[in-house]
Amino acid sequence: MKVGILSMQRVPNYGSFLQAYALKQMLLDCGADEIEFIDIEQGEIVFKNTIFLRAWHLVQHLYKGTLAQRYELKAWDKRNAEQFASYNSLLGISNNRNSKGEWDLVVIGSDEVFNCCQMCSWGFSLQLFGQIEGAKKVVSYAASFGYTTLPMLQKHNMADKISHAMQTMSSISVRDDNSSQIVEQLIGKKPMMHLDPVLAFGYQKEIAGLSLPEFSDYVLIYSYNGRIKTEEEIQAIVAFASNHNKRLFSLYCHYDWCDNELIPNSPIEILSFFKGADYVIADTFHGTIFSIITHKRFCTLVRSNNRQKLNSLLVFLHLQEQLVESPEAIANALSHDINYAVVSSVLQEEHDRTIEYLTQCILKYN
Repeated sequence: MKVGILSMQRVPNYGSFLQAYALKQMLLDCGADEIEFIDIEQGEIVFKNTIFLRAWHLVQHLYKGTLAQRYELKAWDKRNAEQFASYNSLLGISNNRNSKGEWDLVVIGSDEVFNCCQMCSWGFSLQLFGQIEGAKKVVSYAASFGYTTLPMLQKHNMADKISHAMQTMSSISVRDDNSSQIVEQLIGKKPMMHLDPVLAFGYQKEIAGLSLPEFSDYVLIYSYNGRIKTEEEIQAIVAFASNHNKRLFSLYCHYDWCDNELIPNSPIEILSFFKGADYVIADTFHGTIFSIITHKRFCTLVRSNNRQKLNSLLVFLHLQEQLVESPEAIANALSHDINYAVVSSVLQEEHDRTIEYLTQCILKYN
């Protein structure tokens, strides 16, 4: 059986890579004979980077730092993109885009594949909602609308188009409450809910086989570049590290106030940096997940565009106390003893549900 995965595997970050790798491995374990990644087809550009927005972003960038600092971040982004392009072979994809073919089953997901109210290179593509030429059957797994809401879809005349496309799908699985509510309102059916592939797969064998880094006594910072920027947040983080005699190491981001920036040789190796950390401070969805699967003391900085998905995840895993709404709460959140026995029990149940779902998709649509 030939299975296609329509995901965000070319987005240059570790979360996109590791969720794509995890979903591929689970599908193979569930009986797929061949896996092929599908690239997103170009859709309508609804949200455009206008001259006004570009000017506003320039003003913001100048306000955030010197031109030299902005140039340094631009160079970092370029190196990061080139590095991730070199990882394509680990997923079994080439540098050439692939959006045409024939598949017995296509799985859409995971990640924010349904988040169409954002500025992105592929725009609004109904391919992501089930209209896939060459696919006999289409399902989704742990897909997310991100910060997109139903009123946003209605405002931009997307709701009816998405509803029509989704009704052609054989099964829909999402990963958060917001996405579940939107799907139910669009098609009148409640979708299944599953965890992100990184959590469902777990990477426990890989983590157990990783050596600890040669360095120790550090707080790991995992963030989108430049997003930890307020003086209050930075001071709280630096003070916590100083009070606990720890160094600050950044991963997947560059900050002058950190002692060092870690650069892994492969996506899997980042888990060794999480494994060796005494504490983790993250402000991304997958940074939070990496902290959980390596059983770290961590806190997650809440942002306007990650609140819905992170709250849904951490409440489900009984980890809502790790959500940080203000800099003053960072030290307290990092001081909590986390009962990972309870978390692991939930994750094992969800792993079993995921395997059952993917196996049924393959058997039913083979």
